[in-house]
Amino acid sequence: IWDVYGSYEAGYVSSIADDAEFRSEWPGAQVEVVGDGDEPMPPGEVGRIRVKTDRMVQGYLDDPEATRRMFKHGWFYTQDLGVLQSDHRLQVIGRSDEVFNISGTKISPNAVAPVCETDSWIFKVESQPPVEQPLPA
Repeated sequence: IWDVYGSYEAGYVSSIADDAEFRSEWPGAQVEVVGDGDEPMPPGEVGRIRVKTDRMVQGYLDDPEATRRMFKHGWFYTQDLGVLQSDHRLQVIGRSDEVFNISGTKISPNAVAPVCETDSWIFKVESQPPVEQPLPA
């Protein structure tokens, strides 16, 4: 089983380390975290994640506006927010556009939240720290 970070547009760009941060870039891939002016952020600072691979697409079919927004100067802008450390560990911390991509379908949490709050089959679960349980022998 591989834990990787990537996208449909760019493919895999990084694999995950034991500490839940993405560590090594895949061959042919580059990862940067940039500010609002597309300037690379200093290590440890939050910014937008952009990636470049030798196998990524160059744009979206029949959608020039989305292509202009998401592909700039040879980079694909993932819409994820992250922090890149000086040793190139990448921590993904959220989304800049608040849209989830589920099997190619774009879903806004704003559209899902009202249903989750009113549907009797859905209930709120409080976040709890993980509990370690031994595996049976």
